[in-house]
Amino acid sequence: MQEGLDTTAAADNSSELWAMAPCDTTVIPGGVVLTSRRDESRVVVMQEVAVALQQCNEFRTLSEHAGYLVQRFPQLQGNRDDAMRVLNLVREAGLMVSANALCSRVNDDASESAPHHDRTVTCVLTCDRPEALGRLLDSMLRNTRLSRQKRILLIDDSRDPANVSRNAELVADFSRVSPVNMEHIDPPRQAALVAELKSVLPQQAGAIDWLFSRESWPGLPTYGRARNFALLCTVGERCLMLDDDILCKAYPALHASTTLPFNAPREAHCFAGQSDWLSRLTPLDADALVEQGRCLGLTLGGALRALGQDGLQPAHCHGVQEQFLAKLAGQSRILVTQCGTLGDPGTVNNLWLAQLPEESLRRIGEIFGPYTDLAQLFASREFWLGHGAPTLLRRANMSQMTGVDNRALLPPYLPVLRGEDRLFGTMVACLHPTSAVLDYDWAVPHLPVPPRSGNPDGDIDVPHGGLSMVDNLLAQLMPEDTGVTTAVRLSIIADGLQGFAELSDSALQSHYARWLSQSQGSQLASLATRLNQPVIDNEQWSQWLRRNLEHTSKALQEPPRLTDLPDVPRGMPQGDLLGHLRNGFAGMGAALRAWPAIREAAGQLGADG
Repeated sequence: MQEGLDTTAAADNSSELWAMAPCDTTVIPGGVVLTSRRDESRVVVMQEVAVALQQCNEFRTLSEHAGYLVQRFPQLQGNRDDAMRVLNLVREAGLMVSANALCSRVNDDASESAPHHDRTVTCVLTCDRPEALGRLLDSMLRNTRLSRQKRILLIDDSRDPANVSRNAELVADFSRVSPVNMEHIDPPRQAALVAELKSVLPQQAGAIDWLFSRESWPGLPTYGRARNFALLCTVGERCLMLDDDILCKAYPALHASTTLPFNAPREAHCFAGQSDWLSRLTPLDADALVEQGRCLGLTLGGALRALGQDGLQPAHCHGVQEQFLAKLAGQSRILVTQCGTLGDPGTVNNLWLAQLPEESLRRIGEIFGPYTDLAQLFASREFWLGHGAPTLLRRANMSQMTGVDNRALLPPYLPVLRGEDRLFGTMVACLHPTSAVLDYDWAVPHLPVPPRSGNPDGDIDVPHGGLSMVDNLLAQLMPEDTGVTTAVRLSIIADGLQGFAELSDSALQSHYARWLSQSQGSQLASLATRLNQPVIDNEQWSQWLRRNLEHTSKALQEPPRLTDLPDVPRGMPQGDLLGHLRNGFAGMGAALRAWPAIREAAGQLGADG
């Protein structure tokens, strides 16, 4: 315990950035012991100071932190010198993290030679949309140098045999003019691969069916199944996954940024229609496939240098939460890359508009003034949604073009339900806590077939559950220390899901109720903030926010019902629904336990031809 430290010589004019490390608190007579969760450091402070200090978790100068403490801690009576003494006491006790030290750690990868990067393997994912597929393949031929791809695969999840046949014709036409032939991983070939895996791993037959057999999911859309086949066919490779309804063109943001953001939300630009953005935006003179793979698999320092940055600098850390940067090191790798979307944002409703950053809302407000009918905004599916500068993220999310470094042990996707990409991103972050995601500063056109339109009245959407519940569970399971191996982390996730499946009815419902309260409460607070600090000066906008707030508030006062869960069979009795959920948790747990063996067997089958 630190006592009697002389901190009077603290350098309050220092420009060095500091942030509080995560601490546990122990209340003692007259104060609180703050104990670091990462080492043996600890210090005694007053209870009110302890509460305020733990809000100093963003990298800022000590002077900036002192200003914050003066605002939050009335006992300081505006005395910044006293605040600086407290901060230096805590810093000298080892409970604050230096941005300089963090940057040195991240940039310390010079001793390692750059890894050899083979060409990427491109996997196009399609399901009963030959029209969209033909358009994408034409775009690839026109806009990319396909000779720079190692292999090109079509993962065909089509149900209609006529569409499978039409896709085969498109693949043949494409291969006649492409320098790299496209392989058609059609349903018969998928079935053959599943049969081979089951013959090699008979004890894992149930898990293999759960992940890859369409018959395991009758009547349900299998959004993640094609992605699992892409992972299976590219073990040991760097893989690009393309949705079939995009174009292979990269479009920059209208408002580019020169900063390097960390964990920043995506920005949005609204357009009157496709002709509007076609006239206002010029595609980059770049191969989107090559650009997507450029930093995939690099160390963080190597990726920053590839992006024109001289490694990670302290200025990059300013205002960033310590928790995001804490696990980064010299050997941190970019395991996932993604990009923005232009045109249809890919969202299920238009409530995402209310969650945009203020700058994006301000731009929308300039287009839709106080007396403008917002029906066009709500109905519009024409946006540029992405980042104005390459952005480092802890977790991958939705992207119509995604790069994954399948040389690392990545998890499988959940075969069904929406949000499978978000859950995949969460599991990657859990398995590889020192890794990072790179979201590029360009977007690809996303043009669904048939075209979609939004609700001109504005959607009312209240959280009722979904795969984000599993996100929450995984966050609770993961150990803080990065020394825990990937294999052990995978076992922790699998065992946690199995444990969830074995909960009693009341415990399972209690978990659901707690998660729902947190989710609905968070949305309520967000909507209230938007209403109290309006960025768009339009009464129709305010009324829409108010309607969503009222519905969310009402839902918070009602008993949670599992039958409100999205993507579950309507009319299923609650008892049957609990069994349905248990089967899902147990199935995913078993699939994760079997995944390393499945992955190894698939790699061997591929090597054997």
